[in-house]
Formats: sequence, C-alpha cells, structure tokens
Amino acid sequence: MDSDGSDLTPLIVDPSQDWAPAFSRDGSQFAFISDRDGNWEIYVTDSEGSGLARLTINADSDRHPDWEPDADEGDDDSDDDSSDD
Repeated sequence: MDSDGSDLTPLIVDPSQDWAPAFSRDGSQFAFISDRDGNWEIYVTDSEGSGLARLTINADSDRHPDWEPDADEGDDDSDDDSSDD
C-alpha cells in the first residue's frame, strides 16, 4: 500500500469469506475469522500474509478473534457452551 492508501495488496487470497482482522500487539501477526472449511473458524497469519494456520477446529462458529492483553495468544468468542475456565 502506498502512503496515501492507494495500491492496496490483499494479504490473503481465498474465495472464502474472511472477516474481523485483529493484529497482535507487536503487529507481527493477525488473526481473523474465515468460513473456508464450511463454518467460521479462527486463523492466524503473519503481517505479510504468509504462515497461515487455523487456530480453532470444531463444529461451533468461532468469531471475534482478539489477543490476550499481556501475551501474543489469541482469544475468541465461540458458540461452544462448555466451560474450560
């Protein structure tokens, strides 16, 4: 991207829907939700768009990726009703 916001380059190219990007505190990674496996899961990649990894694997819809305040660990809101506190 140019300094004026023009010449955008997609970080992730996939025909699925990708939403809700959340950058890590140091800006080196971002998490996002995607329906590329048939339901909403959370994925993470580095800030250049490489090193894609799925963080959640379940039948529930995961959404709202976020980063822990004191660590570079992802957090999310899930439809999972179980309590792992």
